[in-house]
Amino acid sequence: MTPKPETRTHYPLSVAQQGIWFLWKLEPDNPYYTAQGAIHLRGQIDAAILQRAWQALIDRHVILRAKFGMDENGRPVQSFPQRQEDLQLIDLTHLSEETREAHIKTFMYEKGQQPLDLEKSNLLQASLFKLADDSYEMPVTFHEITLDLWGWSNMIQDLSVLYDGFRRGEANPLPPLSFSFADYLLWEGEAIRKTTLQEQEAYWQAQLAGQLPVLNLPTDRPHPKSPTYRGDAQAVMLDAGLTAQLKKSSQQQGVTLFMTLLTAFNILLRQYAGQDDLIIGAPLTNRAHDQAEKLVGFFLNMLPLRTQFSDNPSFADVLAQVCDTVTGAISNAEYPFSWMLEWAKTARDVSVSPVFQVMFNMLNLPQSNVQLDDLSLSFSELDTGYIKYDLALYAHEHGDEIFLQLAYLTDLFDASTIERMLNNLVVILQQGVAQPERPLTKLTLMTEAERRTILHDWNQTAQDFAVELTISQLFEQQGILNDTQPKLLLVQESVDRFDDFTGTKVCLDRDWRTVDQQPVTNLPSITTPENLINVVYTSATTGRPKGALIPMSAVLNRLLWMWHEYPFVVGDRAVLQKSYALVAATWELFGALLKGVPTLILQPDDMRDPQALWQQLTQHKVSHLLSSPALIESVLHAAGRESTAWDSLRFATTSAEPIPPLMVQHWRETFPGVPLLNLYGSTECSSNATQYDAAQLPETAVRVPIGKPLPNIQVYVLDTHSQPFPSVPQANCAFLEHV
Repeated sequence: MTPKPETRTHYPLSVAQQGIWFLWKLEPDNPYYTAQGAIHLRGQIDAAILQRAWQALIDRHVILRAKFGMDENGRPVQSFPQRQEDLQLIDLTHLSEETREAHIKTFMYEKGQQPLDLEKSNLLQASLFKLADDSYEMPVTFHEITLDLWGWSNMIQDLSVLYDGFRRGEANPLPPLSFSFADYLLWEGEAIRKTTLQEQEAYWQAQLAGQLPVLNLPTDRPHPKSPTYRGDAQAVMLDAGLTAQLKKSSQQQGVTLFMTLLTAFNILLRQYAGQDDLIIGAPLTNRAHDQAEKLVGFFLNMLPLRTQFSDNPSFADVLAQVCDTVTGAISNAEYPFSWMLEWAKTARDVSVSPVFQVMFNMLNLPQSNVQLDDLSLSFSELDTGYIKYDLALYAHEHGDEIFLQLAYLTDLFDASTIERMLNNLVVILQQGVAQPERPLTKLTLMTEAERRTILHDWNQTAQDFAVELTISQLFEQQGILNDTQPKLLLVQESVDRFDDFTGTKVCLDRDWRTVDQQPVTNLPSITTPENLINVVYTSATTGRPKGALIPMSAVLNRLLWMWHEYPFVVGDRAVLQKSYALVAATWELFGALLKGVPTLILQPDDMRDPQALWQQLTQHKVSHLLSSPALIESVLHAAGRESTAWDSLRFATTSAEPIPPLMVQHWRETFPGVPLLNLYGSTECSSNATQYDAAQLPETAVRVPIGKPLPNIQVYVLDTHSQPFPSVPQANCAFLEHV
């Protein structure tokens, strides 16, 4: 079979190839664009004939023997020299099935970790493994700049024709291509120019007007400064019933299944990120030339599909917008994405993908499974363990079901997070087909099992503390406290010489009749735990000042929990450093004193001076510190400079604002073994509602959790429309038994 000779020694890169070329030049040692697949052969094969067919395939499609370089003007070019490909046969039939699979997996992993040099490497590398007399695997490693999945489908078709023809004795089973990828490159250089695509450029400039949004998904870890692009994936299969509903609903709405799935993905991201302006990238195989459909090469163009939410839309409303967006994008798909990067106002951050950070791809490829008389050939893409975006959703029709796979950067997400997001996506699809006109504010993301767990199981916090005594009665039980400033002066004779005393003066000789008439029993208390203890004014949650009514029972619930879980021991000392006007001061005011434990009262000057603060805490042997991140930072600063150790400290809390994970790590290094509780709450719920022991915090944590509800408190995570949310806090709502 004689390949068609190329008319030139060097060819320009296609517009789609140029973007990959420049990225490769930035990181030539990164296997970021190394891709892999496998051809599965089932049946009896002739290895020599397969070798001949594979060589003919490489001769037929020039891109399979491409080499890249620079011309004399410094521009990237590619050439297609002839080369012989030795398809090495590796016999694994003597190994067990498990060992064979492990051997191929290790082989492909090692290949996938090796970056392909566009100027020196063979960019298509294949091997042939014999698993049994009628079973072969042909793993292939290639550079993404060479071909896309559509091209793989064409390769499988051509390879099957070539193999079958050679087996039958045909000299040239396929006629030479009348239009090759090399011809396409020359055509594109003339047809795809900025001067010829001005209308399409205007369309995309309108679509991407203004400063483009950066998707701010809540991640399990922050974006690293140097991304590894390591990825993994979770998958789910939509059953036949839901698949049929999706297809029927799409047909009734006059849209494609791609548009319906993209709509649900948009809604999922909006609910998680809390953003009303989203951009999702979608790859399109842009084979604009009428003879390009049968070619093997890289023809992908990324289309940024922007969706903007407003006026509380329904699923159907968003779907209509997505339909218009997708239709317009396809009509203007010849305009290269790389050109958009030249003028789009994107975030200039190497850790963030420009224009869009997530991708959606619905695989709709030509037939890639071929059945000959006694041999079947099929192709599947292999996961190399790398991903280019934060998230990438893949959809593929599999019989009467739909396979969904959500790939993710492991730098950012845990597998459990992605699994939950996929489950939430399924719920959105179910609701979208069942009630397409339902406003998104009424949408729920949770499955019934998840809803039961979050709303019910996690909130089983009932605990009977037998709240019967008031704070004053608990105080009375502790008896008379020493070292207090007296407010009553009793004398036998004259009180005249005590003019400076500002309290009540009683002269027993003079006032004995009045004293004798006083009752000898305790005055009756008319207060109960259900009475208010105070009114605390706050504006933190709404920005408008308001008075929060704090019942004594809520304060007692907080005190009783702490006494029960973290009891005082002999020798303990507490500290009071908050203003009594703050709701969080109730523990510092009453927590220790009501248990007969001394409390050190700090002065404002102590709080402003880390050295003075440290001296007070260590000198008075304080054992319990209820603080905030700002105070924790001051203590840690002093600990690193002072020679005196704080050996008496055995318990601490932080609240009022989020504490950074690095500060927790510093605390654990400075005070090993001393618990640090992260308490969360607000004035409206009488201070603390949840608690988290920071000893459990992983070193890779991006945030410190708020933990679980305290006894007799139920905590729910709600979105901005008061709908229960699966996990990531959009807003919190706490219900207390005593509020």
